[in-house]
Amino acid sequence: MELYLYHGSRRTDIGQMVSGLVWSGDKSRAARTLQFALLKSPLDPNLPAADCVNGDHVELLDGDGVCRFYGMVVVCSAATTSPTVQATAYDRGIYLANNDGTYCFDTTPEAAVAQICRDYNIPLGAAAATGVRIRRKFSAVPLWQIVASMYGKAGEQNGKRYMARFQGRELQVAERVVKKTNLVIRPGSNLFSAGTTRSVLNLRNSVAIYDKEGKRLDVIEDAEAKALYGLMQAHITQRDGQDAAAEARALLQDSGEEQTVRVTAAGDFGVVTGETVVVRQDQTGLEGVFWVDADTHKFANGLHAMDLSLNVKNVAYLSNAGRDDT
Repeated sequence: MELYLYHGSRRTDIGQMVSGLVWSGDKSRAARTLQFALLKSPLDPNLPAADCVNGDHVELLDGDGVCRFYGMVVVCSAATTSPTVQATAYDRGIYLANNDGTYCFDTTPEAAVAQICRDYNIPLGAAAATGVRIRRKFSAVPLWQIVASMYGKAGEQNGKRYMARFQGRELQVAERVVKKTNLVIRPGSNLFSAGTTRSVLNLRNSVAIYDKEGKRLDVIEDAEAKALYGLMQAHITQRDGQDAAAEARALLQDSGEEQTVRVTAAGDFGVVTGETVVVRQDQTGLEGVFWVDADTHKFANGLHAMDLSLNVKNVAYLSNAGRDDT
C-alpha cells in the first residue's frame, strides 16, 4: 500500500507518517472517504514534515500500484495536545454531491451522465448502456440524485441494477452483476465475526397502478407475503411510454423482507460497495453470494481489516428525484 499527499506542486509519500487510516464507502453516498492522522509537530525537528490543508489531494494505491482512491482533503483539525493533524478526504464524488443541476432530459441515462460530466468538468470513464429512454425534469437537484434517479428509472424498465462510483480519478457507472470470481469469507480463514438481521419494516407486498386521472388500472401482488403479513400496498402512476407492470414487479422485488449481514474480515482492496462476496458461516446460517452495500477498510499496525454491510438482494437506487416530463 502507498499513500501520497499532493500539496501544491509537491508530491509527498506519507505512508509512514499516518496512523488510523480508514477508507470507506456506502451505496447511499456519492463519495468515498479517506480519513487519517498525519504526524506534524513544529516543536520536534526529528519528525518528518508534510503540510496538509483543505484543498490538498490524497492518493491511495494498493500493493499492485492500482489507484484505489484519489480525492480532496475537505476537513483538517489540529490541537496543541496532539502531534497529528486529523484529515478527511472525499473522492471526486463530492462534485456530484455538492453541485446542483437543472435539466429537462428526454434521453438515456448514459447520455444524461455524459452531458452532466461535460457541463461540470467531471472525468467520465464509462457509463453503462441501458437502452432505456427517460423523460424527466430536475430543478436544482444534486447531480448525484439525478444520476441515481435516471439509472433507477431505467432499472425499473429493464430489471437491471446499476452502481455509480469513482474508480481512481474517473466516474464509472456499471451494471451491478455477480462477479465470476468472488472472495470467499469463512471461519478459520479470513472471517473475524458475522451477524445478521431480518426486517419487514419497509415491506410492500402489493402495488396498485393508477392512471393520471386517479383511476385504478391494475394490482400486482405477492400473494404469499400478503397472506403472511397482511396488505401493505404502494401506488404508482402509469406514465406514457412506460411499462408500469415492470415497475411494479421491480418495486415488489426490492421491498420484500430485508436481510442485512454485517461481517468483519481480513481486508481485501477489491471488496468495496457494489461488489459481491461469498459468505459461509454455519452458526448464523449465512451461505451464498451477498452484495456489498457499505464497506469500511481499516489499516493499522501493518494490518488491513474490513467491516462490510451485506445484502442478500441486489437492491436498486432509492433516489426518486425530479418529476416526470409528460
